[in-house]
Formats: sequence, structure tokens, C-alpha cells
Amino acid sequence: MIGSMLDVTVRSQLEAQFRAVFEGANVGIVQFDPRSVLALRVNAKLCEIWGAPESEIVGRSLAQWTPTEDAAEREALHRRLATGETMQDRFEKRYRRRDGRIIWARVNLVSQTLGDSVHATAMIEDITEEKLADVRREALINLGDRLRDLRSNSDIVAVTAEILGRTLGATRAGYGMVDLTAGLLTVAHSWSFDGQAPPARTMKLDEFPASIASLQRGEVLAVPDLGAARETLEADAKLYIARGVRAVISVPLLQRGRLVGVLYATEASPRFWTHGEVAFVREVAERAWSGLTRIEADEQQRILNRELSHRMKNTLAMVQAIASQSLRNVTDIEAAKHALAARLIALGKAHDILLTGERESAGIAAVVTSALSLHDDHQPGRFHLNGPEIVIGSKAALSLALMMHELATNAAKYGALSRSDGRVTVEWSVVPGDEDDTLHLRWTEQGGPPVVTPSTRGFGSRLIERGLAGAVGGEVSIAYEPDGLVCRVAAPLTGFQATL
Repeated sequence: MIGSMLDVTVRSQLEAQFRAVFEGANVGIVQFDPRSVLALRVNAKLCEIWGAPESEIVGRSLAQWTPTEDAAEREALHRRLATGETMQDRFEKRYRRRDGRIIWARVNLVSQTLGDSVHATAMIEDITEEKLADVRREALINLGDRLRDLRSNSDIVAVTAEILGRTLGATRAGYGMVDLTAGLLTVAHSWSFDGQAPPARTMKLDEFPASIASLQRGEVLAVPDLGAARETLEADAKLYIARGVRAVISVPLLQRGRLVGVLYATEASPRFWTHGEVAFVREVAERAWSGLTRIEADEQQRILNRELSHRMKNTLAMVQAIASQSLRNVTDIEAAKHALAARLIALGKAHDILLTGERESAGIAAVVTSALSLHDDHQPGRFHLNGPEIVIGSKAALSLALMMHELATNAAKYGALSRSDGRVTVEWSVVPGDEDDTLHLRWTEQGGPPVVTPSTRGFGSRLIERGLAGAVGGEVSIAYEPDGLVCRVAAPLTGFQATL
């Protein structure tokens, strides 16, 4: 008997090493017959990438894992493999996982002939997140470019919802405006994957108490499966599901810590939201909010420009009238110059009061106080002001300031302010009426020299009697009473509060 022995120790060791590398690799590996493209061997990582057990891969055609829409590209590759061509190629392609989800992979393919046999091995790396990250970056660039050209809130919301929904591949996406005072969330424009934009709708915030509470804290709401939502979200989840939503991601928009809007995307089936997707929705929300605040700022600027133009025209007209009247028929040019300067200073102070607010209005007490400050010598009890706080329009404020200045100037020359113990009281009140309320204002002087009715009437007197009345309507009267001059004003409150 003739026998032989072969030491296979080294071969066994090499096989064990290969198996360890094959199974422990961080990329998917499949060995297959290049002619039939039947899988011969796979590692655990490939099963993870394709989401299928080994039994559903080995012994079956690899063609089943390529999407139907990529069939032409797949067939061209398989024909090359079937010829026995030696290949070493690197490319990117799509696969359809067992659960139907499409993924992107980077493939290193090696096919070689060993004797009469042809062997092929493919190393597959899941690069889906890389691809999606590129898509999201392009979407953000596109969003920024489009938002720059938009000029209305509705356009910004519509474009944002469309780009968000398409990029995420979501069922729906949209933006909701939050009114915490009214307890409402209004979705005026949204996007749907089927092209059927849902109609505008308004929902009560108390329908989704847990969700709104989370958003008010500035938290992103990312729920992969509302059917398995935790207890704190259970009540909200039932309503979401009833409306065809199984997964939701919502990002709050806060203004000075107050919830003013919500950007959201929803899915009709469960979906895990990745960290990259959450970050993407945050970025979209920030850019949309920047666009909305820009539109608001532009609109405010247009309003301010119109108000400024209107105010300047009124002011210039008033300055022209004051200068013309102050210098008409003057005999003492220096006195006229001082009177004109004082009146313009009073006008300027009234403008200062108006400019401290956001609108063309001011409090009546502030206007009177500012106008009298030029004549305040800080004597105790010199001026006494009394009346409710009333906001008046710019035209009334300027005319009232000039009127107060003229009254104080006359009082300093001839009346109560010409003596150290003289005093002036300015009082106002509102009397309700059937059609319109009436504002009553009274200037009263006491402690001055004996009152004498002037023989002539200058521009100052006409300004007192006609200036304010012409601006707000009503009547202005001056009485030279024994105790001191009294000026009374009675005019519609609406006239005082008008901004035009």
C-alpha cells in the first residue's frame, strides 16, 4: 500500500485569517459567480446594509437588490462580468433594501480568472448619509438663493415648505404661525408630495398640548413613530394618527423667547429622523425666519420712510408759515429773530418727543412739559399740569407745542411768568359725547400783574387762537380775566389723535 500525507496547517490558518477579516470587515462583502451573479458568500455587514438575513442573499441573484429604474445600468455591468473580463472598478450605485428603502453605496469590484474559474468580489460601503448630506447642502444653497428674491411672507413660506418636503422626501411639510394669545396655529401655505397643496387651516393649540409645550421650551420635536409614542405624547399622537401622520419633525421659531412659528415635516408611515435631517430642518427654519424678519423689516422701513416724508412736508410747511408770519411787517429785526428762533426751538422739542416713539404720536403731558421747559426757571410751583394720559397725533402735538410756547412767552413778557410768585396751571380732561368725545384743555395764569386787553393782535395771538384749532378742529378762546389770562380749548378727541 502506497500512502501520502499533506500538511494543511498553513492553509487552515490562512483560511481562518481570511474568514476573520471577511466577517469582521466594516464594509459589506459579497463573493459571487460573475456569470450568473448568484451570491456565494456574504458577511454580516452586507446583511446589515441590505437589511436582510444571509439566507435571503446567498444562492440568489444580486440583481434583486438593484432598483428597477437602474436596470439598464445593472445589465450592462452584468454583461461585462459574464464574459469573464478581468475587472477592477470603483463606482457608486443604488440598492433597494429589503424594507424597500433606497440607499447609495460605494462599490469596489474585483473580477479575475483563476485557472478555469472566474471569481468576483464586491466590497460595498453605505454612503447614503454622505449623499443626503450633499443633497441637503445643495438645498440650503438653493433656499438661500430663492429667498433673497422673494418679497412676501406667503412666498417665503411656500418656497421653504417645498424645499424642505422635497429634500427630506416627506409626505407633507409646512410652516405654521403661532398666536399664543388667541391659542391658535395657522398654516396658510404647505407642501404635499402628491402636488395637492392642502388648504389653509387653523388649529387650536390645546389640541396638541404636549407638542406645543415642548416647542415653547425651544425643543425640536422629532418622533419616528407616533404609534409607539411615549406617555407624555400619547394624547397628541392619537390626533396626529387620525390625520394620517405617523412620524413628525417640528422645529420651533422663537422671538425673544416666545413661540411665534413652527416649521414641520410629516410622514404617513414610521420614519427614523437622523441627526443630519434634524440639523437640516433647523437650518431651514433659521433661513426661513431670517427671510420673514427681512420682509417685516423692509415693510417697517417703507412705513417709516413714508411717515418721515409726511412729517418733513408738514414741518417744512409749518416752518415756512412761522417764518413768514414772524418776519412780516417787523420793525425790530433782532426781536423778530429771537422770536423766530424760540418758536423753531419749541417746534424742534416737539419733534424730539415724537421721535422717541415708534409712531407719529406722543403723550399730551410730554408735549406740554417739553414746550414749557424753555420758560421753566425752576421756581417752586411755577407750573402745575393735571390731566389723564392721552396720546395725540403728530399734527396736534406740533401745534399744541407752539401754542404752549406762545402762551408761555406772553406770560413771561406780560403775565404770570413775569413775576417770581406767578404761576401757570394747565389742565385737560375728556368729556364723553354721543358721536365723539371732546378734549377740554385750559391754560390759567395767576399771580401776575393786572391784566390789560391788548389793543393790537400780533402773530403770536393768532397762532394761539387759530393754530391748534386749524390742526384739530374745535375752538380756542382767550379771556383776559382779572386774576390772569385764561385760554380754553375744546376740540374732538379724534382730531387730537389723528396721525395725518
